[in-house]
Amino acid sequence: MLIDVLPSMPEAMEDLIAWKASSYQDYFNNSKLDGHELAVQAYETMDPDLRKQFEDLVGQLDSSATAAVAALRIHNRRKGTSDPDGLKALCERNSSALHELLRMARNLVDHGSTHFNEGSQAQADRLMKIRGSIQQHFANQKSF
Repeated sequence: MLIDVLPSMPEAMEDLIAWKASSYQDYFNNSKLDGHELAVQAYETMDPDLRKQFEDLVGQLDSSATAAVAALRIHNRRKGTSDPDGLKALCERNSSALHELLRMARNLVDHGSTHFNEGSQAQADRLMKIRGSIQQHFANQKSF
């Protein structure tokens, strides 16, 4: 997000430079978002193969984001605000690559695949199955 807004808000450079990658679990363990405990629980009970795919994809995202921040840091050190067109082009290139990885991560989380093409009925069936699994999970929790 910071890379997307940086060309129009160069004052966000300090925040961008301060960014550091964080694991999914660390992010939610340190979060104040509602439901963060459920996100951690869901992650811990996730299918191990799916979690491995997710972690690999997040690793790619972290590497790409870290490289983007490094490139922007160098650009800032060399040119500061004197090259807004260069900054914009650099942000657009990096943002595009990151958005593609984020799209793949969303598809993996939402659909179990990084490449997704599902019809309406298949989507409804899958969502009903997920709903049933969640209801069963909480029913089992109450019985303890």
